Amino acid sequence: VSVVAVASIIEEGEGAARLYLSGAGLGEGWALLSGGLVGGPDTPVATDSTLLVGVDAATEAGPRLAEARAGHASVALPDGTVLVAGGMSLPSSDRLPEVRDSVELLNAGDRP
Repeated sequence: VSVVAVASIIEEGEGAARLYLSGAGLGEGWALLSGGLVGGPDTPVATDSTLLVGVDAATEAGPRLAEARAGHASVALPDGTVLVAGGMSLPSSDRLPEVRDSVELLNAGDRP
C-alpha cells in the first residue's frame, strides 16, 4: 500500500486531508493507516487510525494510538497486529517537535 496514494482518503472532520501518516498492508485488500497531521502546522497530530477495506477503498474506524504520531513507521506482523514506531509531534509557534522513542501495537481487529 502506498501511503502517498491514499493520504487524501483519510479524513477527519470536514474533509481535511491527512499528511505524514503511516500505513501497513494487512493482506487480502486490507490496510491500516494511522496518525498523521490533519490541517496546518498548528493542528495537533492525530491519534486515530483507519482501516481501508478492499479495492474500493471503503473505510472503517481502526484502533487509536496511545501517543499522537506523525512521520512514524508501521509494519504488519504475522499475527495481524501492526507495530507502530517512532515519529514525532509537529512543532507549533511556541514549542519544538517531540521525537517519539516508543513503539506500540495496534490490533486491526477481525477481518474476513
